[in-house]
Amino acid sequence: GLVAYFENKSPRLEADVQLKDINFDYFRDAWRQQEKQQAAQQTQHDFFLKFDKTMNFDWLKKLHTSVDLKVNVDGFTFLERKGDNASFRIFAKDGKFGIYDMRFNYPGETMEASFTLDVKGDQPSVNMTVNTDALDANYFSVAPPPPARPGPTDLAHMWSTSLLDLSWMQGFGGTFDISVGKLHFGNQTIDNLKLLTKISNNVVTFQNFSFSYWQGRCS
Repeated sequence: GLVAYFENKSPRLEADVQLKDINFDYFRDAWRQQEKQQAAQQTQHDFFLKFDKTMNFDWLKKLHTSVDLKVNVDGFTFLERKGDNASFRIFAKDGKFGIYDMRFNYPGETMEASFTLDVKGDQPSVNMTVNTDALDANYFSVAPPPPARPGPTDLAHMWSTSLLDLSWMQGFGGTFDISVGKLHFGNQTIDNLKLLTKISNNVVTFQNFSFSYWQGRCS
């Protein structure tokens, strides 16, 4: 149900939302379609989840109504996989936005995550945590082209000239706490990835970065 009332003279909106058979991949798919339409004019594609320093958050700064939504989903599609049920909480007010206590239950495994955005200060801050058994990084990029037989030309263009595009972090701060049992990217798989990183003043600091590959452990 939906409940609206005043808390300390400020309006507050609460709701318990029940959903069924939701395709969370819709937004990724729409982005991919847009990328395909612009492919003729682009030489390099953007990452799916990308913040831009020019983003305008005035709407969030001016949001004086507390919005608190508790969402439960019966049946969903996310990360190109069918899931049994999901739940999360959405909260927003006065320059703060968060999706808390995300829990996606798949057959045999569970993904947990949270995301917060704070724009009250001089520099927006993004904080994200993810804990999952498996994740395919190809989900977050433009659909790969059909596989081709490797050759001198292919190998020369296998890697981007810019290994990591960090331009998006200009003007942002935050932390990322990521734990993945098996991370797939391209034809490669690494195990037991743990990443804890902090972004501040356009500098990325890796406080913890470790993974297993080729029966060895890197940290």
